[in-house]
Amino acid sequence: MDITCDNIKYSLPNKLFEYIQAGVIPIVNINNLDAANLVNKYKLGLVDNSDKKINSLPILSSDHFINYCQNNLVKYRNELIWEVQEDKLLKLYK
Repeated sequence: MDITCDNIKYSLPNKLFEYIQAGVIPIVNINNLDAANLVNKYKLGLVDNSDKKINSLPILSSDHFINYCQNNLVKYRNELIWEVQEDKLLKLYK
């Protein structure tokens, strides 16, 4: 996704964290470095930077992959909430 306006730039992170809180299905990240770091670090889904996005489909249809990511979404959901992230941000400002 190209960031063509401030709405995309500033709302996309909020959408990502809301999606993590839902914890239903793996996150698929394409060409978004900030989100890719989060998805990779916590193993919440798949990062696909290939030119042919169709490469992700076999992995995404695997029950094992879906269950693995769902478990991680639930496991890290409490760490990736605004109340916890807010404390980290405030400490950085100090």
